[in-house]
Amino acid sequence: MSTTLVLGTKNPNVRLLECLTTMDEDDTKDSDYRCVVDGHHVKYVTTAPGIFCDEPEGDRNYGPTLLSRLLPTFPGGDWNQGRVAKDPSTGDISFVTTEKVTFPSVKNVWHPLLLNELDFTEQEYLHPGVHIATHPDLNEGGPVVIKVANWPWEVGSNEIETTAYQWINGHGIGPRFLGHVTEGKKGRVVASPSNMCKVRDMRDPTTLRAARKF
Repeated sequence: MSTTLVLGTKNPNVRLLECLTTMDEDDTKDSDYRCVVDGHHVKYVTTAPGIFCDEPEGDRNYGPTLLSRLLPTFPGGDWNQGRVAKDPSTGDISFVTTEKVTFPSVKNVWHPLLLNELDFTEQEYLHPGVHIATHPDLNEGGPVVIKVANWPWEVGSNEIETTAYQWINGHGIGPRFLGHVTEGKKGRVVASPSNMCKVRDMRDPTTLRAARKF
C-alpha cells in the first residue's frame, strides 16, 4: 500500500507499513515492524526490549524517524524476518539475525482475482489492518475497504472472514467481496478488498429474505 517514501541517510528505500509496539514501564517486550524494501519486498523486523527505551514513543512508531535514525541499515539478501538487538560487546544496535521464513497464508482462495497489496494507494487509515484505499483495477479506481493480516497470527481470522464472504457471495448480504490480496507480487494471500456500503436495516424485507437462507 503506497505511502510517502522515507527521507534520510539510512534506509531511503524502506517504507514502514505497520508497527506493533508495547510500551510498558520496564520495556520488557519485543516490538514488531512490517516494512517494504525497494517497493517490492515485504520484511518483518522484531526489535529486542530496551534498545529504544530512551526514545519517545512517537519516534518508535513514526516511519521516517524510525527508519532513518533508530533502526540500523537493512542488510541485503533474500530474507523476510530479521531481529534487531544491541551488540553486548560494542553497544551498537544492529541486525543480529536475518532468515527466510514461510509465513502462513489464506488457503481458501476462491475468488479468481488476485491483487498485489503494494499496488493499492491508501486514502484513509481506519484502524490497524483496515484501510480505505484505491486500486486501478477495482471499482473504477474508486475507494474500497481493504483488510490486511499484517501479522502471521492474524491470518486465521482473515481465513474465517474470507470463507464467510464465500458463503454469502451472490445473496445480497453485506459488501461485495472483490478478490484476494497478495503480499507483494505472487506472494502469500494476506488480505481482501470489499465494496464500501451503507449499513442496511435488518428489518428490510429484502435483507431478511436473504439472511434467512443461512
